[in-house]
Amino acid sequence: MYSELQKKLADGYILRERYKIIRLLSDSTGFGITYLAEDLDLPNNHKCVVKQLKLNNSKPEVVRIATRLFKDESNHLYRLGKHDQIPRLYARFQENNEFYLVQEYIKGKDLFSEIIPGRLWDESETIKYLKEILEVLDFVHQKNIIHRDIKPDNIIRRDHDGKLVLIDFGAVKEINTTTVDIQGQERKTVCIGPLSYMPIEQHQGKPVLASDIYLVGVTCIWGLTGTHCIDGWRNRNNIRVSHNLATIINKMIDDKWQNRYQNAHEALTAINQMNSDTHMTTISEKFWNWFNNG
Repeated sequence: MYSELQKKLADGYILRERYKIIRLLSDSTGFGITYLAEDLDLPNNHKCVVKQLKLNNSKPEVVRIATRLFKDESNHLYRLGKHDQIPRLYARFQENNEFYLVQEYIKGKDLFSEIIPGRLWDESETIKYLKEILEVLDFVHQKNIIHRDIKPDNIIRRDHDGKLVLIDFGAVKEINTTTVDIQGQERKTVCIGPLSYMPIEQHQGKPVLASDIYLVGVTCIWGLTGTHCIDGWRNRNNIRVSHNLATIINKMIDDKWQNRYQNAHEALTAINQMNSDTHMTTISEKFWNWFNNG
């Protein structure tokens, strides 16, 4: 599908007289191609990521709307990049009806590479993941932005400090899900996100902040079981989690978004409260053991 684009941006190609393509990173998004590049205007061969988003429809009215969406959504990315665990947006530009983003390169491995048979998460690892990713997502949700594509391969564990970085925001992908009706009005035709396990409302093209919570919950299930199959989770055979944590995850993946935590702050509060309750229970048990045996 993108063979012409790949030929154009072959290794060594210099885009906009500044960004030298090093190698292909990914072409599996269905919305474009991602390259590792060098910024020739900066010292030390500064690495960056160039995302090329190919417009599926070249009609003038579609290009006009897509251009506006591209600017609006890249403004969101620029604001989000002020968080240490979200890649910074360096540049955006349009050329020959093709849209480009230049973003910070995060060196590390995605979370998917950590979920392997025989090495699944336990409760403490799951809680650690939830707290860290929800803290990042809380920053996103406070700006009323929905990620829409949370999955293990969009979460990178950064090499130099081991922190999780949330990448590949689905917002810009709206460019390719836009068509124009006969009145010249824009409308969305394709849902954005991981089709294999997205929540119902997102599949219908009506995502809410709680849709991200669902996807975070499914990612937990992936880490605990090695699969995103929710039915297998609900049987909970040989899954090493407490009743309290299972209750939280079940609320996160409720079919009805109204029954879930409505945003990352609510989910994070529940996790922190569970830890607090567990801590107090442990102290109480130790006290009574000391009192009875004293």
